[in-house]
Amino acid sequence: MATISRQEALQLYDKMEKAFNGWWTKLAEDTYDLVQREDLGFVPYRTGQLKESGYKVIRDTSFSIGYSAPYAGQVYDPSKYSAQVMTDKYTTTVRPYVRKGKPVSGHSKTYNTLGERPVEMGDGQWRTLNLNTQNARRPKNEWIQRAWEVIYGGLSRRDIKYLGLKKRVPVQFPQSRINWRAQR
Repeated sequence: MATISRQEALQLYDKMEKAFNGWWTKLAEDTYDLVQREDLGFVPYRTGQLKESGYKVIRDTSFSIGYSAPYAGQVYDPSKYSAQVMTDKYTTTVRPYVRKGKPVSGHSKTYNTLGERPVEMGDGQWRTLNLNTQNARRPKNEWIQRAWEVIYGGLSRRDIKYLGLKKRVPVQFPQSRINWRAQR
């Protein structure tokens, strides 16, 4: 059995640690770059504000990817991070108008069911919708999870086991941060 000196062992350890940190940084960079790709259908892109709010933080044993846009959680999982539930009755002011040839004076209208609001449907028609239930029914858009699954699928089983990586990652908003922790 060959023996090495303490100095040689420390040099070998430093070399391995440097190589691991380089690999870990590349994994974090690749994940972030993929998450930010709107052309592949990852980060939702309507105005560009959500993509611009993206950030990454790389540490020795973890990295975080997050979004600071205030609505990021609502886009990611509306049922979990829906807009604040409306708990007050909504009252609107109706201007005077003509209905069936007869004038209607201005008045106020109160919607008694919590969350109900008048919503213009786009063709000049209006409907009363309960926004509390409408927001919760929107589909999820877990773009960070989908991008991670692509990266995860490209890793070797040995690396996954050694690092203790999970296929499903915890996403937390409003901090808007994901952490993967290496198990060393």
